[in-house]
Amino acid sequence: MAYIFAVIGISVINAVVFAKLPFESKLVMNCIIVSLTFVLEEITRKNTFKSHRIVYRNIEMLRPENKLKLLEELSSISGRNVIRAKITKVDYKKGISDLEIFFKE
Repeated sequence: MAYIFAVIGISVINAVVFAKLPFESKLVMNCIIVSLTFVLEEITRKNTFKSHRIVYRNIEMLRPENKLKLLEELSSISGRNVIRAKITKVDYKKGISDLEIFFKE
């Protein structure tokens, strides 16, 4: 969708604003707009995390003082570098919890 808006925006800018400017300046401005679109897309793509929901059976590790141990254990279980874990549900009777783990692909 971003590319559609960029194309429409470039078309409108070329028709309205740059009517009296030479071709070279229009070309430079269009290249700047397109390159900024690509750069911003790459920046947002690098800062995104993927998530996965798991059932975790050791609720003792969910305490705040065990956070680093929990992340290490989740990393070894999942085989991914887990950056953050979010507790979505805890069942104390069964001793299990639902976690959402976040990692970079």
